Amino acid sequence: MVSLRNRQKPAATAPRRILAALVFGFVAAMTLAPAGWVLTRLGLTACLTCSDLSRLNAIQNVLLFVPVGAVLQARVRRWRPAFVASALISLSIELAQTRLASRDPSAEDVILNTLGAAVGIALVAGRRVWCDPAPAAARLLGLAWAAAVVIALWGTAWLAGPTSLHDRAIFSQWAPPRPLFDRFGGRVLGLWVNELDAPHGTLERPDPIRAAWGARPVRVRLAADLAGDNRSAQVLLARLIVVNGELVMFARRGDAFMVRVALRGSDLGLRPPIYALEAPPDQVGPVELSVVVGRPGVQLSAATPQWHRTRDIAFDLGMGWVFLLPVEVVIGKWLPAASAAWLALLSLPMGFYLGASTDRARSARHWAGSLSGVGVVAAAMALIPHVMAVTPTPLTLWAGALGGGLLGWVTWFRVGRGRDGSRTGRDRRSLESRASA
Repeated sequence: MVSLRNRQKPAATAPRRILAALVFGFVAAMTLAPAGWVLTRLGLTACLTCSDLSRLNAIQNVLLFVPVGAVLQARVRRWRPAFVASALISLSIELAQTRLASRDPSAEDVILNTLGAAVGIALVAGRRVWCDPAPAAARLLGLAWAAAVVIALWGTAWLAGPTSLHDRAIFSQWAPPRPLFDRFGGRVLGLWVNELDAPHGTLERPDPIRAAWGARPVRVRLAADLAGDNRSAQVLLARLIVVNGELVMFARRGDAFMVRVALRGSDLGLRPPIYALEAPPDQVGPVELSVVVGRPGVQLSAATPQWHRTRDIAFDLGMGWVFLLPVEVVIGKWLPAASAAWLALLSLPMGFYLGASTDRARSARHWAGSLSGVGVVAAAMALIPHVMAVTPTPLTLWAGALGGGLLGWVTWFRVGRGRDGSRTGRDRRSLESRASA
């Protein structure tokens, strides 16, 4: 006689097999297809004016194999075979990439992929620890996550600081030809840094510009004549660059100008943001673009004799996600909402562990210990902007952090506990095992 459990097994494993097929198919597309093929089909771009993104690529290599390790651990249920299989998959991919002209295989990728797989294996193997902790363990996990959030907030403020030029040579490029840009039909009239001229080519006297760039605020101004340019084209107007890096980029795509300014995160191989500014409706004749980089943010402006637009962008603690984007995204008016969502995502596990640690708490001491992590994060959100000279935390970020914490709290009481709210998931499993015995 076939038991009901055996009959239900194929239905239970079907979603896992579909998920595994999706994970391995995605990894194969991202690693074995020609470079940029997947992004091109999705209408995305890995980089417009590519510079050194080594740290970002390393982070992506780690994250890419986290689901691989998780799927293998869920399948074989033993960490050693899952770890070895993940390493062999990464090694096989790198060997296959040696026959692909658009790929650059390296031993570093194997190490980073295997590290990401180890993270996925640990998450699945210890899922009872992460997802259904005892109150004491939940208190420690909540404090550890709060410390990680504080580090992330401080790191965001630090990455938004000014980039360092040291003794690097500076180059000025006016309407340079680039693979992803159309030919500029107009004419660049001039480029200035704090009224210091930056003519096309290698700057013979870069020290004044280095000094101006190290001080805050610094203003970079571009004058161009758009007469004869194709309005529907994507053109690169001008940029200031250094070896393996970019200081400022001015471009135009459709009805908007695009401006990118290097931050301290650029020195670490992370992606600086691109900001959009409305272009004049006719786009014929002279136009002046400028970007003022200050410690709390940037101010963009575009002006013609009959038209003028400005936009202020604040550097706040919610912009950490910008540096981790895998593709080029032009930051629009939805920036505050995206930053609030990022803070909510960071705060969600903290709320989850807070609910787990205070569940059935009978003394004020337990509540105080559990809430201490929340107090540390709130103090960091209030104090870091004053210490690191970034914009004070706006109400949208406070709302995002609070909403994420509440969502994590509710998740614990809906998932970690029974629907009647009487017992935790650990208690239910203990009772079920005793009943089956």
